[in-house]
Amino acid sequence: SKLQLWNYMFQDMKEPVSYLPQAILIGLAAAGSFLLFAENRIKKGPLPGRSRSAGRHAVLIFTLFLLAVYLTVLLQEAFFSRPPGSRTSVNLEFLGTWGHSAQGNAYVIENIIMFIPWGMLLPLLIAPMQKRGWLCVLTAFLASVSLETVQYLTQRGHCQLDDVIMNTLGAFAGWLVIRVMLGVISHFRNYPSR
Repeated sequence: SKLQLWNYMFQDMKEPVSYLPQAILIGLAAAGSFLLFAENRIKKGPLPGRSRSAGRHAVLIFTLFLLAVYLTVLLQEAFFSRPPGSRTSVNLEFLGTWGHSAQGNAYVIENIIMFIPWGMLLPLLIAPMQKRGWLCVLTAFLASVSLETVQYLTQRGHCQLDDVIMNTLGAFAGWLVIRVMLGVISHFRNYPSR
């Protein structure tokens, strides 16, 4: 039932949330390191053809912070929270997880949700990804395949085709969201005031 599905998802989200304090510290360290680098870069003068406004600079630092937090939680949840040799199954059946139980359906939805931030944050850091969604989706696909491969080799996670497909769909959904948001922002910036 839908209530069971939501209950499983709520229970499953408790673990990633517990990683947030550590992830926030890592995010602050990443943002702080970038600030030091940026300050040294500013002292040397801007790179040819590149000038950043203070607002753009702040968005970049905040996005870097969020990406570091996200990647920390992602790696902790998908890899480091499990002992080696604890999961040995391989399932290469398309939608092999969906439809068998509320728990399986929850896993499918959670794998989509897990990569939505990937699709939103990477285009904010890497400008070509803003208009080239395929590039963002490709990086998510490669990251997911790499994660599943490492999970298989270390037996720290179930190696499943569904995980790769759903992670990739999640990144595409995230990219669509950020693309629409950037389009709306651009529209209002260029809209003549009366």
